[in-house]
Amino acid sequence: MEIDKTIQDGITVLNIKGRLISATSTALEERINAEMDIDNKLILNFAGVDFMASSGIRTLLAATKRAQAEEGVLILVNVSPTVLNVLEMTGLRKFLDIR
Repeated sequence: MEIDKTIQDGITVLNIKGRLISATSTALEERINAEMDIDNKLILNFAGVDFMASSGIRTLLAATKRAQAEEGVLILVNVSPTVLNVLEMTGLRKFLDIR
């Protein structure tokens, strides 16, 4: 998995590419936490994510809870139909800001 950082309109965007599985979700969680330590507004660009396992769901849930607790913003963009289906099946979609 690759995670590249860009800034768009003053907001940090993490561009994620690859499979979000147990072996990679920890790295994503650490990166999200590091970015949220700086600013609690974050966009996750899922355009390059083609698969997400349960560990990825846990990572997104933890990040969402942190953003809400800190009155921050966590937005997911460009979510593929495959990943969106996983989020819908688990009921997590209603808790996420997906655009």
